[in-house]
Amino acid sequence: MKRNVAVNVRGGATNNALKNITPLLSQFSPNHVLPMKAEFYEKLNQLISRRKSNSVYLMDSVRYRDFINEVKEVKSKESKTFEDYKMLANYDVLCVNGRERLVLPNQVCSHPKFYVSTEELFGVLHTMHLLFQHADKEVMKKQINVTYCNVSGEVIKIYMACYCIVRLVKFMISRGGDRLMKLGDFTFTRVQFQGEHSYWSCYTHNSHGCPAKVYTERNRLIYAKNLHNHPPTEFFV
Repeated sequence: MKRNVAVNVRGGATNNALKNITPLLSQFSPNHVLPMKAEFYEKLNQLISRRKSNSVYLMDSVRYRDFINEVKEVKSKESKTFEDYKMLANYDVLCVNGRERLVLPNQVCSHPKFYVSTEELFGVLHTMHLLFQHADKEVMKKQINVTYCNVSGEVIKIYMACYCIVRLVKFMISRGGDRLMKLGDFTFTRVQFQGEHSYWSCYTHNSHGCPAKVYTERNRLIYAKNLHNHPPTEFFV
């Protein structure tokens, strides 16, 4: 029998992140997303070509659907083999809002933890990246692992590389002549530069121990640890 559930986003960190999604909606616009998405899937296809075609960690929507049917068929067997039990120890089928999803079994995880198809990967990664304020790879991996079970660190690395290639940051000059950079809702000041390479720290709270750091090259974001110990601060530049 299939499990049925209505999944809600819970947890203090996620709820706080959801409050910040409205200012980030522009980053879901086609002009922003499409170049990044194309770059992501080009690199992902290169990765898939180096992997086994039957890998459940990188399966397209057709394979995903077939795998769901295989799991359902195995569950319906009266007499199961060792391989059948091995499959059922790692996979189950859950109906979410009328759609069948591949998930970890209850005995493995106490809350729904989903497998996603390759067609869904970019949407999952981009949404989580924006929800958690342009989180770095380690934060992304930790947050994604709460809900998804087949998004590997290698795939996250591909997304982060594509984000950094495509994402243009906004630069400005303060009234005092400081070179500033805007990323999301936060502003950074340049603390070190060499040629076209620049290092940035939080403009308003660096002296108060804010750990946020950014590295740019040729006015493009290369690395961002956009995790602050304070809410965004409004100020006049």
